[in-house]
Amino acid sequence: MATMCFGKAGDTIWERRSKAESLKANANRMRGLNPLEANERLREAAEIFEDIGRADSVAKCFFELGEYERAGEIYLEKCEEKLKEAGECFSLAGCYNRAAEVYARGKFFCECLSACYDGKLFNLGFQYIQSWRLLEVSKVGTSEGRGKFDASAQKLLEGGALYHYKLKDSGTMMKFVKAFYSDNAMRTFLKKVGCLDELLHLEMEWGNHLEAANVAELKGDLLMAADILEGGGHLKDASMLILCFVFGKSLWEITDQGWPLKPFTEKRELLMKAKRIANNVSSHFYEFICTEANILSDELYTLPELKRLLSD
Repeated sequence: MATMCFGKAGDTIWERRSKAESLKANANRMRGLNPLEANERLREAAEIFEDIGRADSVAKCFFELGEYERAGEIYLEKCEEKLKEAGECFSLAGCYNRAAEVYARGKFFCECLSACYDGKLFNLGFQYIQSWRLLEVSKVGTSEGRGKFDASAQKLLEGGALYHYKLKDSGTMMKFVKAFYSDNAMRTFLKKVGCLDELLHLEMEWGNHLEAANVAELKGDLLMAADILEGGGHLKDASMLILCFVFGKSLWEITDQGWPLKPFTEKRELLMKAKRIANNVSSHFYEFICTEANILSDELYTLPELKRLLSD
Protein backbone atom coordinates (compact mmCIF):
# COMPACT_ATOMS: atom_id res chain seq x y z
CA MET A 1 0.00 0.00 0.00
CA ALA A 2 2.84 2.40 0.81
CA THR A 3 4.44 1.67 -2.56
CA MET A 4 1.15 2.43 -4.35
CA CYS A 5 0.64 5.65 -2.43
CA PHE A 6 4.15 6.99 -3.15
CA GLY A 7 3.76 5.96 -6.79
CA LYS A 8 0.54 7.95 -7.15
CA ALA A 9 2.19 10.88 -5.38
CA GLY A 10 5.03 10.78 -7.94
CA ASP A 11 7.72 10.26 -5.28
CA THR A 12 10.01 7.83 -7.09
CA ILE A 13 12.60 7.52 -4.32
CA TRP A 14 10.12 6.61 -1.61
CA GLU A 15 8.21 4.36 -4.04
CA ARG A 16 11.40 2.33 -4.70
CA ARG A 17 12.33 2.33 -1.03
CA SER A 18 8.89 0.97 -0.12
CA LYS A 19 9.21 -1.72 -2.77
CA ALA A 20 12.61 -2.75 -1.44
CA GLU A 21 11.29 -2.86 2.14
CA SER A 22 8.38 -5.00 0.90
CA LEU A 23 10.77 -7.43 -0.80
CA LYS A 24 12.86 -7.63 2.36
CA ALA A 25 9.80 -8.28 4.55
CA ASN A 26 8.54 -10.98 2.17
CA ALA A 27 11.97 -12.61 2.18
CA ASN A 28 11.96 -12.78 5.96
CA ARG A 29 8.48 -14.32 5.99
CA MET A 30 9.27 -17.04 3.45
CA ARG A 31 12.81 -17.88 4.58
CA GLY A 32 11.77 -21.04 6.41
CA LEU A 33 9.67 -22.33 3.49
CA ASN A 34 11.75 -21.33 0.48
CA PRO A 35 15.23 -20.04 1.38
CA LEU A 36 16.38 -19.78 -2.24
CA GLU A 37 13.46 -17.56 -3.22
CA ALA A 38 13.95 -15.54 -0.05
CA ASN A 39 17.59 -14.90 -0.95
CA GLU A 40 16.63 -13.78 -4.46
CA ARG A 41 14.21 -11.23 -3.05
CA LEU A 42 16.84 -9.99 -0.61
CA ARG A 43 19.31 -9.48 -3.46
CA GLU A 44 16.69 -7.61 -5.45
CA ALA A 45 15.99 -5.43 -2.42
CA ALA A 46 19.73 -4.80 -2.00
CA GLU A 47 20.03 -3.62 -5.61
CA ILE A 48 17.16 -1.15 -5.15
CA PHE A 49 18.60 0.12 -1.85
CA GLU A 50 21.95 0.63 -3.53
CA ASP A 51 20.37 2.56 -6.43
CA ILE A 52 18.68 5.00 -4.06
CA GLY A 53 21.74 5.42 -1.86
CA ARG A 54 20.58 3.46 1.20
CA ALA A 55 23.95 1.88 2.07
CA ASP A 56 22.88 0.88 5.58
CA SER A 57 19.95 -1.10 4.22
CA VAL A 58 22.17 -2.70 1.55
CA ALA A 59 24.53 -3.91 4.27
CA LYS A 60 21.63 -5.33 6.29
CA CYS A 61 20.45 -7.29 3.26
CA PHE A 62 23.85 -8.87 2.74
CA PHE A 63 24.07 -9.53 6.49
CA GLU A 64 20.80 -11.48 6.32
CA LEU A 65 22.13 -13.30 3.25
CA GLY A 66 25.09 -14.46 5.33
CA GLU A 67 27.59 -12.51 3.21
CA TYR A 68 29.15 -10.95 6.28
CA GLU A 69 32.40 -9.76 4.79
CA ARG A 70 30.61 -7.91 2.00
CA ALA A 71 28.22 -6.37 4.50
CA GLY A 72 31.19 -5.29 6.62
CA GLU A 73 32.89 -3.65 3.65
CA ILE A 74 29.73 -1.65 2.87
CA TYR A 75 29.42 -0.49 6.48
CA LEU A 76 33.09 0.46 6.52
CA GLU A 77 33.16 2.31 3.22
CA LYS A 78 29.77 4.02 3.19
CA CYS A 79 28.55 4.20 6.80
CA GLU A 80 31.33 5.77 8.84
CA GLU A 81 29.22 5.82 11.99
CA LYS A 82 28.61 2.04 11.79
CA LEU A 83 32.06 0.83 12.84
CA LYS A 84 30.65 -1.49 15.49
CA GLU A 85 28.36 -3.16 12.95
CA ALA A 86 31.27 -3.46 10.50
CA GLY A 87 33.39 -5.11 13.19
CA GLU A 88 30.60 -7.56 13.97
CA CYS A 89 30.30 -8.49 10.28
CA PHE A 90 34.05 -9.10 9.94
CA SER A 91 34.02 -11.21 13.12
CA LEU A 92 31.18 -13.37 11.79
CA ALA A 93 33.07 -13.73 8.51
CA GLY A 94 36.13 -14.97 10.40
CA CYS A 95 38.16 -11.90 9.41
CA TYR A 96 39.30 -11.34 12.99
CA ASN A 97 42.28 -9.16 12.18
CA ARG A 98 40.05 -6.79 10.21
CA ALA A 99 37.40 -6.88 12.92
CA ALA A 100 39.92 -5.98 15.64
CA GLU A 101 41.23 -3.10 13.53
CA VAL A 102 37.74 -1.69 12.98
CA TYR A 103 36.70 -2.10 16.61
CA ALA A 104 39.91 -0.40 17.76
CA ARG A 105 39.26 2.51 15.41
CA GLY A 106 35.82 2.97 16.93
CA LYS A 107 37.20 2.55 20.49
CA PHE A 108 35.07 -0.52 21.13
CA PHE A 109 37.68 -1.97 23.46
CA CYS A 110 35.97 -5.12 24.72
CA GLU A 111 34.78 -6.10 21.25
CA CYS A 112 38.27 -5.58 19.87
CA LEU A 113 39.84 -7.87 22.46
CA SER A 114 37.08 -10.43 21.92
CA ALA A 115 37.89 -10.52 18.19
CA CYS A 116 41.59 -10.97 18.99
CA TYR A 117 40.72 -13.82 21.37
CA ASP A 118 38.43 -15.60 18.90
CA GLY A 119 41.00 -15.26 16.13
CA LYS A 120 43.93 -16.30 18.39
CA LEU A 121 45.53 -12.92 17.64
CA PHE A 122 46.99 -12.84 21.13
CA ASN A 123 50.07 -10.77 20.33
CA LEU A 124 47.95 -8.14 18.58
CA GLY A 125 45.56 -8.05 21.53
CA PHE A 126 48.52 -7.73 23.90
CA GLN A 127 49.72 -4.68 21.96
CA TYR A 128 46.27 -3.08 22.19
CA ILE A 129 46.10 -3.71 25.95
CA GLN A 130 49.53 -2.24 26.58
CA SER A 131 48.74 0.79 24.44
CA TRP A 132 45.38 1.44 26.09
CA ARG A 133 46.81 0.99 29.57
CA LEU A 134 49.54 3.50 28.76
CA LEU A 135 47.13 6.07 27.33
CA GLU A 136 44.40 5.23 29.86
CA VAL A 137 41.82 5.23 27.09
CA SER A 138 40.38 2.07 28.58
CA LYS A 139 38.64 4.21 31.18
CA VAL A 140 35.31 4.18 29.46
CA GLY A 141 33.37 6.46 31.72
CA THR A 142 32.00 4.14 34.41
CA SER A 143 33.39 1.60 36.83
CA GLU A 144 31.16 -0.99 35.16
CA GLY A 145 32.68 -0.18 31.77
CA ARG A 146 36.20 -0.38 33.17
CA GLY A 147 35.34 -3.67 34.84
CA LYS A 148 34.17 -5.14 31.53
CA PHE A 149 37.37 -4.00 29.82
CA ASP A 150 39.55 -5.46 32.57
CA ALA A 151 37.67 -8.78 32.35
CA SER A 152 38.07 -8.87 28.55
CA ALA A 153 41.76 -8.02 28.83
CA GLN A 154 42.35 -10.68 31.48
CA LYS A 155 40.58 -13.29 29.33
CA LEU A 156 42.80 -12.47 26.36
CA LEU A 157 45.98 -12.48 28.45
CA GLU A 158 45.13 -15.87 29.94
CA GLY A 159 44.27 -17.20 26.49
CA GLY A 160 47.60 -15.95 25.13
CA ALA A 161 49.53 -17.43 28.05
CA LEU A 162 47.84 -20.82 27.62
CA TYR A 163 48.36 -20.73 23.84
CA HIS A 164 52.12 -20.18 24.19
CA TYR A 165 52.32 -22.69 27.05
CA LYS A 166 51.00 -25.35 24.68
CA LEU A 167 53.64 -24.25 22.15
CA LYS A 168 56.26 -24.73 24.92
CA ASP A 169 57.26 -21.08 24.53
CA SER A 170 57.89 -20.24 28.18
CA GLY A 171 59.34 -16.78 27.49
CA THR A 172 56.31 -15.50 25.60
CA MET A 173 53.97 -17.22 28.03
CA MET A 174 55.53 -15.28 30.92
CA LYS A 175 55.18 -12.03 28.97
CA PHE A 176 51.43 -12.56 29.04
CA VAL A 177 51.38 -13.83 32.63
CA LYS A 178 53.24 -10.77 33.95
CA ALA A 179 50.58 -8.56 32.36
CA PHE A 180 47.77 -10.25 34.36
CA TYR A 181 45.64 -7.97 36.49
CA SER A 182 46.60 -9.45 39.87
CA ASP A 183 49.36 -11.45 41.51
CA ASN A 184 46.84 -14.10 42.56
CA ALA A 185 45.74 -14.54 38.95
CA MET A 186 49.37 -15.17 37.97
CA ARG A 187 49.83 -17.69 40.80
CA THR A 188 46.59 -19.50 39.98
CA PHE A 189 47.43 -19.82 36.29
CA LEU A 190 51.02 -21.02 36.80
CA LYS A 191 49.96 -23.59 39.40
CA LYS A 192 47.15 -24.79 37.15
CA VAL A 193 49.51 -25.51 34.23
CA GLY A 194 52.24 -26.83 36.53
CA CYS A 195 54.85 -24.16 35.76
CA LEU A 196 56.31 -24.12 39.26
CA ASP A 197 59.80 -23.04 38.17
CA GLU A 198 58.36 -19.93 36.56
CA LEU A 199 56.20 -19.25 39.62
CA LEU A 200 59.24 -19.64 41.89
CA HIS A 201 61.23 -17.10 39.87
CA LEU A 202 58.25 -14.74 39.89
CA GLU A 203 57.87 -14.90 43.67
CA MET A 204 61.60 -14.26 44.07
CA GLU A 205 61.35 -11.24 41.74
CA TRP A 206 58.62 -9.87 43.98
CA GLY A 207 60.70 -10.54 47.09
CA ASN A 208 58.07 -12.93 48.50
CA HIS A 209 60.38 -15.40 50.20
CA LEU A 210 57.66 -17.23 52.12
CA GLU A 211 55.58 -17.78 48.98
CA ALA A 212 58.69 -18.78 47.02
CA ALA A 213 59.58 -21.32 49.73
CA ASN A 214 56.05 -22.75 49.52
CA VAL A 215 56.49 -23.20 45.78
CA ALA A 216 59.84 -24.94 46.34
CA GLU A 217 58.07 -27.30 48.74
CA LEU A 218 55.41 -27.99 46.08
CA LYS A 219 58.31 -28.91 43.78
CA GLY A 220 59.49 -31.32 46.48
CA ASP A 221 62.74 -29.44 47.06
CA LEU A 222 62.80 -28.79 50.81
CA LEU A 223 66.46 -27.79 50.85
CA MET A 224 65.86 -25.10 48.24
CA ALA A 225 62.91 -23.91 50.31
CA ALA A 226 65.15 -23.73 53.38
CA ASP A 227 67.77 -21.71 51.47
CA ILE A 228 65.08 -19.28 50.29
CA LEU A 229 63.74 -18.88 53.82
CA GLU A 230 67.24 -18.26 55.16
CA GLY A 231 67.89 -15.67 52.45
CA GLY A 232 64.64 -13.92 53.36
CA GLY A 233 65.51 -13.77 57.04
CA HIS A 234 63.04 -16.48 58.11
CA LEU A 235 65.73 -18.32 60.07
CA LYS A 236 63.51 -20.31 62.42
CA ASP A 237 61.45 -21.73 59.57
CA ALA A 238 64.60 -22.50 57.56
CA SER A 239 66.20 -24.43 60.43
CA MET A 240 63.02 -26.41 61.10
CA LEU A 241 62.62 -27.28 57.44
CA ILE A 242 66.14 -28.71 57.29
CA LEU A 243 65.32 -30.90 60.28
CA CYS A 244 62.13 -32.07 58.53
CA PHE A 245 64.18 -33.02 55.48
CA VAL A 246 66.74 -34.93 57.56
CA PHE A 247 63.98 -36.70 59.48
CA GLY A 248 62.29 -37.81 56.25
CA LYS A 249 65.56 -39.03 54.73
CA SER A 250 66.40 -40.92 57.95
CA LEU A 251 63.29 -43.10 57.94
CA TRP A 252 63.62 -46.68 56.81
CA GLU A 253 61.15 -48.25 54.42
CA ILE A 254 58.24 -50.19 55.87
CA THR A 255 59.95 -53.56 55.32
CA ASP A 256 63.02 -52.60 57.38
CA GLN A 257 63.67 -52.78 61.12
CA GLY A 258 63.04 -49.06 61.69
CA TRP A 259 65.92 -48.55 64.09
CA PRO A 260 68.52 -47.18 64.13
CA LEU A 261 67.71 -44.29 61.82
CA LYS A 262 68.99 -44.63 58.27
CA PRO A 263 72.28 -42.82 57.57
CA PHE A 264 72.89 -40.80 54.40
CA THR A 265 75.89 -38.89 53.12
CA GLU A 266 74.94 -35.26 53.73
CA LYS A 267 73.14 -35.77 57.07
CA ARG A 268 75.97 -34.44 59.26
CA GLU A 269 76.46 -31.36 57.08
CA LEU A 270 72.72 -30.57 57.08
CA LEU A 271 72.40 -30.91 60.85
CA MET A 272 75.34 -28.55 61.33
CA LYS A 273 73.68 -26.09 58.97
CA ALA A 274 70.41 -26.25 60.94
CA LYS A 275 72.29 -25.53 64.17
CA ARG A 276 74.25 -22.69 62.57
CA ILE A 277 71.04 -21.01 61.42
CA ALA A 278 69.32 -21.61 64.79
CA ASN A 279 72.21 -19.97 66.61
CA ASN A 280 71.16 -16.67 65.04
CA VAL A 281 67.59 -16.96 66.36
CA SER A 282 67.81 -17.42 70.13
CA SER A 283 69.62 -19.51 72.72
CA HIS A 284 66.43 -21.36 73.61
CA PHE A 285 65.70 -22.23 69.98
CA TYR A 286 69.34 -23.18 69.39
CA GLU A 287 69.18 -25.59 72.32
CA PHE A 288 66.01 -27.14 70.93
CA ILE A 289 67.56 -27.62 67.45
CA CYS A 290 70.72 -29.12 68.95
CA THR A 291 68.61 -31.67 70.85
CA GLU A 292 66.70 -32.60 67.70
CA ALA A 293 69.93 -32.81 65.70
CA ASN A 294 71.49 -35.13 68.28
CA ILE A 295 68.46 -37.44 68.11
CA LEU A 296 68.69 -37.62 64.33
CA SER A 297 72.46 -37.88 64.25
CA ASP A 298 74.38 -41.03 63.29
CA GLU A 299 76.91 -40.38 66.05
CA LEU A 300 77.72 -43.13 68.61
CA TYR A 301 76.55 -42.25 72.12
CA THR A 302 77.13 -43.70 75.56
CA LEU A 303 74.28 -45.38 77.38
CA PRO A 304 73.57 -42.33 79.63
CA GLU A 305 73.55 -40.10 76.55
CA LEU A 306 71.12 -42.45 74.77
CA LYS A 307 68.85 -42.40 77.84
CA ARG A 308 68.84 -38.60 77.77
CA LEU A 309 68.06 -38.54 74.02
CA LEU A 310 65.25 -41.06 74.58
CA SER A 311 63.85 -38.80 77.30
CA ASP A 312 64.13 -35.76 75.02
